[in-house]
Amino acid sequence: MNVDSQKLKHWWIPIPALLIGLAAGVWTSNSKTPVPSSVSSSPTNTEGSVPKDHRGRLLYLSTCARCHGLEGRGDGPESAGLAGAARPRDFTSTDWKSDARSVTIEQILNKGVPGTSMAAFGSTIGENDRKNIVRFVETLAPPASRIPNNHSQRKRVQDLVDRYGWQWSSDSLKLDTKLGSTDGDRLEVTVSEILKAASRSETRLQFVQAWGVHCAICVEKLPESEEIQSVLSRLGYGYQLLCVDEPSPTNVQAFLSSKGMKTTSLTDSENGIKLSTDLSLLPATMLVDEYGNILAKFTGVFDWRNVIKRSDDAK
Repeated sequence: MNVDSQKLKHWWIPIPALLIGLAAGVWTSNSKTPVPSSVSSSPTNTEGSVPKDHRGRLLYLSTCARCHGLEGRGDGPESAGLAGAARPRDFTSTDWKSDARSVTIEQILNKGVPGTSMAAFGSTIGENDRKNIVRFVETLAPPASRIPNNHSQRKRVQDLVDRYGWQWSSDSLKLDTKLGSTDGDRLEVTVSEILKAASRSETRLQFVQAWGVHCAICVEKLPESEEIQSVLSRLGYGYQLLCVDEPSPTNVQAFLSSKGMKTTSLTDSENGIKLSTDLSLLPATMLVDEYGNILAKFTGVFDWRNVIKRSDDAK
């Protein structure tokens, strides 16, 4: 892929934004980062988030530990003599064949894994107990294991965190949150509808870039979003703009047209969080999967030149 280096001079991708922008903001006492009501937090990858007497841990110890071990390292007493694909999963490793998202873990718990020692428990463990086990197993898995392991995206996202200052996230979007859209065919959409459309992308992941019409740096960088979208599309990712300080799709469309841009943008139509009162939170970007899980996020202007070059070199 050849991308003009001059055009990439200021590449950025803002993405803790559906995190911020799909949001009804509540400020925490320890951070200036808002916790929006349209985003729910899970205890995934948070040390000590599940107490020792939590039912998920107790069920894990009685049902899973004999193979997966007390600490989830795949070294339980019944793992002796098993090797290769038959060996129990080490939950603490990033080398998950699939991924450590809750929906994937629950599916494996329900149906098992053919050709391995992982049996199906769907008919022997009730739904609530399965969910409790899933919650505990999530706490054992490192953040990178939540990235689907195809099309090299796990390595690519790990690179964003290790090299470029992105942060892992275990938050998720509320699927019924309503958004506006400058697309004339659909002036109002839900998060669920946006995710469904993005699930057709090659990686089933999308970047959501939050911006504001009153954010000077956002407006300056806005024209670059079209090229960013083009590059991300070639890498197999979906891409969305999300205006968080102007709820009216009509007004946002007029603003984009005044800048000579034909791209569409989502808007915070419910006006759940007024980022215009704190523009220091913009621009912002987040990486979201098809289930609404926010996998990673970045606040500020992000330069994508090195990331794109590394992607080109890897081909």
